[in-house]
Amino acid sequence: MNYSQRVDELRNGDQSRSAIVGQVKQKRAASASKKSRRKYKKLEEEKAATAAEAEAQSDTTTASPEGRDLTTDDANNYQTSQPLDTTSKAP
Repeated sequence: MNYSQRVDELRNGDQSRSAIVGQVKQKRAASASKKSRRKYKKLEEEKAATAAEAEAQSDTTTASPEGRDLTTDDANNYQTSQPLDTTSKAP
């Protein structure tokens, strides 16, 4: 900070050039921060809406007519139809 700037601040206070420049920079930073918050809030809401739609679609397509989950039933059937081989010895 040079001498003339210091004198300007002492004489004019909040109306000095450096004070006004600082206020403008602070205002721009606040505006950019607000814009960023809005952007990411909107993206998060869109992401949540997309996830909810995908969840709703997967709920209607994976359920069987009886209301059972097909993937669980298939896994249970596979486990019961394949007996464990205990007669062979591993090398």
